[in-house]
Amino acid sequence: MCFALSSGATTCVNECGIHLPPVEKERMLNDVDDSELYFKAGETFPYVCTSEYTKGNSSRICLADGRWEHDRPLCARRMCTFEEPCPYLEDASDALHFTKWSNSTPSNNTGCNTDHTTGNGYYYYLEASDTYHGSVFKMVTSNPFPAGEQICVGLWYHMYGQGMGNLSIEISDQSGTLKTQMLVAYGSQGFEWNYWSTVVNALTFDALIVITGVRGAGKRSDICFDDVLIDLC
Repeated sequence: MCFALSSGATTCVNECGIHLPPVEKERMLNDVDDSELYFKAGETFPYVCTSEYTKGNSSRICLADGRWEHDRPLCARRMCTFEEPCPYLEDASDALHFTKWSNSTPSNNTGCNTDHTTGNGYYYYLEASDTYHGSVFKMVTSNPFPAGEQICVGLWYHMYGQGMGNLSIEISDQSGTLKTQMLVAYGSQGFEWNYWSTVVNALTFDALIVITGVRGAGKRSDICFDDVLIDLC
């Protein structure tokens, strides 16, 4: 890109190419069409993250040689601690709903007595008292993850009590058809929070991730979970 100087000469500076942020993670502060976004040397590209993401670098600077100063701006998905509504998880329409709770679960000799995050915050749990053996509870990602991408899944869970059921992570397509099921834990795991994580290899379909709890044989089979993180790896 070249400019005329007052002396009649011209000077040229490099420019950085169009900066396109990842879909659904970042949005441009500039109120212009993406195709118009070229930056001269010395200019700064500002950005913000959408609500479900936390921001890394706050901006990038176009250097004189036409390179960007920093790595591509990072918007990492927030962990769902349930202190506020989780922006990427919702109740499934084809199953019972987990209950959001704080402090100890109502039933004795089962469930957890605090959340995992702070000890006085919120978590979700399967209430076994008012249901029957085999009742299914589900929470699902609000939007599908694109085909061809690895998905990282992690959560903390608490499963204590006689006749405990199971907790699993299911992968389904957009129609809700179950494709894969991964067992997190089965039976009583002691009166403590435990961590589970996995990497889902690239799939050939757009995928929904489902947290699924199944009520066990006894009423003392409450299942708690907290601090969920589901994102592209």
